[in-house]
Amino acid sequence: MKSYLRKAVYNILTTLMNREKLMFLLANSEERVLLGFKRENYLYDIGWTNSIITGKVVDAAGNPVPWVTYPYIQFIGERLNKNLDIFEFGSGNSTLYYAKNAGMVDSVDHDKFWYEKIKCTMPANVNLFYCELEDGANYSRYALTTNRLYDMIIVDGMNRVECCLNNLEALKPTGVLVVDDSERPEYDTATAFLKEKGFKRLDFWGTAPTVYYLKCTTIFYRDNNCLGI
Repeated sequence: MKSYLRKAVYNILTTLMNREKLMFLLANSEERVLLGFKRENYLYDIGWTNSIITGKVVDAAGNPVPWVTYPYIQFIGERLNKNLDIFEFGSGNSTLYYAKNAGMVDSVDHDKFWYEKIKCTMPANVNLFYCELEDGANYSRYALTTNRLYDMIIVDGMNRVECCLNNLEALKPTGVLVVDDSERPEYDTATAFLKEKGFKRLDFWGTAPTVYYLKCTTIFYRDNNCLGI
C-alpha cells in the first residue's frame, strides 16, 4: 500500500470516533475519498455523510429521518401514507419523519428534559407524551392507554422487550411492529414472543445516521398487513 494511503487508513481508524479530528481529516483529499466524503456516491446519497458532518440524524438534504438503518428507511419511505396511524416508543427526528409521511403519530418519551425540548417542534398531527419509567410498568404499556388502534408501533425507546410484549392489543389486525437494534441478544425474548404470536420478520441490515457499525432494524408482520409485505 502506498505510504499516503497507509497513513490515511491509520488516521481514519484511530480518529473515526472523534468528530473534531474527523473534520480535520476531511481537509485531506485522499482521506476524503476513503471516508466516502464526496458527492455522487452511496454514503453521500443516503445522507450518511451529512449526518456525520452535522452530527444530526438527517438525510442528504438535512431533513429529519429515524435513527434506524438506511435499508429500512428506504423501504418504509415507499410505503408510508396519510392513512397510517403510528405509535412510537422514543421521540425525536423519527417523530417528525413519520408525521410528515404518515397520518397521526402518538409518541412517548421517558426523558423529561428531551420531552420539554422537542414538544414545541412537533406538528399538529403529533401527540407527544411524557412518562416516567417506574420500572417500565406504565411506560411499556403506553400504547394501550390512548384507547386507539395503530397501523404501526415503533419500538425504539426504553424497555424494548416489555414494549413488544405488552402492546399487541393496540395494533390493528393489519398492523406491524418495528424494532430497532433487533440484532441485540437481549431482545431475543421479544423476538421469540412475536414469533409465537404468528409474526414473521423482515430484517434490514445496514448502517444508520451518525453510525459507523452494522446494525439491524426489523419489521414484524402478519399476512394481509398494512405495508403489503
